[in-house]
Amino acid sequence: MRLLRWRRRERRARRPDVALERMQAEAAAEAEDHDIDDMLNAIEEHHRRRGARGLGEELGDHLQRGTW
Repeated sequence: MRLLRWRRRERRARRPDVALERMQAEAAAEAEDHDIDDMLNAIEEHHRRRGARGLGEELGDHLQRGTW
C-alpha cells in the first residue's frame, strides 16, 4: 500500500504544469501573430514606397486568375 501511494505522489510530482504550458503556448501564438502582422506591414510599406499596388489587390488578382 505504501508503494502504491509513493508511486502516485511521484507521478503527480512529475506531471507537467498544464496551466503553465497553456500560458506558454498562448504567448508563443500571440508572438507569432504579431510577427506575421509585422511582416505583412513591412511588405505593404515596401509596395507603397515603390508605387506598386497593395498586397491585397495583387492577391485578389491572383485569386481571380487562379494563379495562386
